[in-house]
Amino acid sequence: VGSFIYHCIDAGEIRPNGPVPMNSLFIYRPDKRLELWRFFFYMLIHAGWVHLFFNMLVQVLVGIPLEMVHGSFRIGAVYLAGVLA
Repeated sequence: VGSFIYHCIDAGEIRPNGPVPMNSLFIYRPDKRLELWRFFFYMLIHAGWVHLFFNMLVQVLVGIPLEMVHGSFRIGAVYLAGVLA
């Protein structure tokens, strides 16, 4: 949420589908493959408030019950594997 707010302030706009911070240090770019942090931190980038809202909604409705059954470590490992995939 923090990175989304930062990029909205930086771009000076908030739209349902943007701003998409294409020049962010966090976004994955094939020409920057050697910058390994991009593989992990692009999960912080959201393409608009609608994208952010639905990501949070799914994490609350699906993630919390899964975490209660399987535990934080297992869900965190699956989440991180999804980010890296």
